[in-house]
Amino acid sequence: MKHSAEFKAFDALVGKVLSIPRAQFIQREAEYKKQTALNPKRGPKPKHKRVEAPAPVEQPPFLESLSGGYFRLLADQLGISINWE
Repeated sequence: MKHSAEFKAFDALVGKVLSIPRAQFIQREAEYKKQTALNPKRGPKPKHKRVEAPAPVEQPPFLESLSGGYFRLLADQLGISINWE
């Protein structure tokens, strides 16, 4: 029976894979998994614990005395929550 070059290459590769003892194959697979776990660009990302929200910061006394549209706008743009009352 005549086979193509691709089939012969595939058959040779399968023969090489099947000739490796199972224990050695499992060891190589474990080493590969350890190596790929260190690569942050690929695979599932490790889960991180949630960081608790920071404690609320007390308002500096000079901000309490300021009022006006400019400071409100600036505080809103910076994401600062200020009690204006």
